[in-house]
This record gives sequence, C-alpha cells and structure tokens, in this order.
Amino acid sequence: MTLLLAHIDAYHHRQTVNFLAHQRVSDRAMLEQALEKMDAISKTNKDVVTEQSAKLVRRLLEIEADAAQGSNYTARTYDGDESDKGDEELRLHIPYLGVIKITRQGPISSLPSAKRDISR
Repeated sequence: MTLLLAHIDAYHHRQTVNFLAHQRVSDRAMLEQALEKMDAISKTNKDVVTEQSAKLVRRLLEIEADAAQGSNYTARTYDGDESDKGDEELRLHIPYLGVIKITRQGPISSLPSAKRDISR
C-alpha cells in the first residue's frame, strides 16, 4: 500500500523528477502477484482482514492508474465533519495517524483553463 501511495504522490508533484517512474510496471506486477496470494489466503482461510486489504490494494491500483493518465489526487487528514464519502474518494484508516482521505481532483492540464466560446 505504501508503494502505491508513493507512486500516487509522485504524480501529484509532476514538476519534479519522478524517481519511481522506471519501477512502475514492475511494482504493479509485484502487487498483482501479491493480490493473487491474498485472494487465495482469504478464500482458503475465510480471512476477512486479508480480503479487505486486497480490496484496498485494488482500489489504490485503480487510483494509481488514473493518476498515471493525468488525473490529480490529493490526500489529507479527515476529521469526520464532511459529507458522505463519494465515488471519487478513498478513506484509509491508518493506526496512530487517523484517517487519510484521497480525493480525485480531475485531470491535470498544462494549459490554464479559459472560457471557450461555444457559439461558433
């Protein structure tokens, strides 16, 4: 999970050199192998914790792939005062830290947004 969070964070800082970029494909392959093992463990032992962990890793893989395609994600602490969780966010419960909320902000554009004349 930490590896995926590092990749997601690297996309957030696109103006700097991404030292993880060359490892992306092999890291994702390693995580897919880990998921296969987690699925086998959860089915064999009926392990709910492993099943939930696998679900979280799958969601982080989806977020990382979306971030690699240009979407921007932010992470911040969650205090519970906000509205219900939407489809575009993930809440991670991290022991001793609390809840971290990862939210999709939309695609990153290299051009400033401008109003377009659609009457043409």
